[in-house]
Amino acid sequence: KEIAIDMNNIYSISSEFLSMINSLDKKLALLNCCAEVQVLLNITNSDKNVKLFTNSLDLEEDKRELRNRKFALV
Repeated sequence: KEIAIDMNNIYSISSEFLSMINSLDKKLALLNCCAEVQVLLNITNSDKNVKLFTNSLDLEEDKRELRNRKFALV
């Protein structure tokens, strides 16, 4: 089974969390990520090691994964 973490009240992540994501054999599922966390994942290229979902129903059905996230830094 996949490991899933609800990121509903998380607004930043540490380098240790990013290292853990990159060291896992399977993709980690994250749901309810705020935009700041999504940008950090994208900048560090860690977004390729996670599956992002907007809610738990999408996770359970394994459908509607957030893909092709493009960010522009201003």
